[in-house]
This record gives sequence, structure tokens and C-alpha cells, in this order.
Amino acid sequence: FERGIGVSNVNERLKVLFGDRYRMWIDSKPGEGTRTGIEIPDQQASLPAAS
Repeated sequence: FERGIGVSNVNERLKVLFGDRYRMWIDSKPGEGTRTGIEIPDQQASLPAAS
């Protein structure tokens, strides 16, 4: 993700928040379009219960 400030910014923020527990990808095919995705871990398991 070396091109573009926006994509690099998102990638760096995800690294800070999730370390190596996230996945981000971009798949581009000329004439077909571009698909992007982000997978992040479920954080609810580590949140304290609401009172």
C-alpha cells in the first residue's frame, strides 16, 4: 500500500489498532474494476460488560 495517502493512512491506523490481527487488500483488474477489503478482529469479546 505504498501509493496514495488515503490508503497508506488507513493501513497505518489499522496497524496501530490491531497489530498483525487485521487484513487489508486491494484487487484491481483493468476493464473490470477494483475490489477492496478489510478484516478486523471482533472486539466485543474484550469489552467490559455494560452496567
